[in-house]
Amino acid sequence: KAFDNLVEAFKIFAQKNSDWKLLLVGDGEDLPMIRDKIKKYGLEQRIITPGKTDDIKKYFLRSSVLLLPSRWEGMPMIGLEALEMGCPIIAYDIDAMGPIISDGSNGVIVKENQDVNAYAQAMLKIAENQTLRDQMHQAALQKATQFSVDKIMSEWEKILK
Repeated sequence: KAFDNLVEAFKIFAQKNSDWKLLLVGDGEDLPMIRDKIKKYGLEQRIITPGKTDDIKKYFLRSSVLLLPSRWEGMPMIGLEALEMGCPIIAYDIDAMGPIISDGSNGVIVKENQDVNAYAQAMLKIAENQTLRDQMHQAALQKATQFSVDKIMSEWEKILK
């Protein structure tokens, strides 16, 4: 999932933004290494790692953007959940993002793959512009309708006929 790179990008972001926090929800074998890196950079008060959750919705309702720094993905369900909650997405330019992110509309596609400086700049762009966040929020909600159960079932019915 490239959370190591996300911590690097957030370190750069945090040098220019003193307000926003990063919430890394989940667990996994890399979490101790990620926590060590957070401590090394002195970002313990800015990057929170609450662990695994069964209620991701509560986090989305408090979030302004989903940071999805994956090196690769299939169809990222977390991205669809973010759109449904109106959270714009920042992601690298990998194949899986094309169907869910309209660059500049409901999120930002970072063209420079795994470039933490470019990713930090995308984060700053959204963090510093409330109007842009509001527009992306609305666009995310609209984009989510393309993935509704009714819409998907309709597409399957067309294929199966």
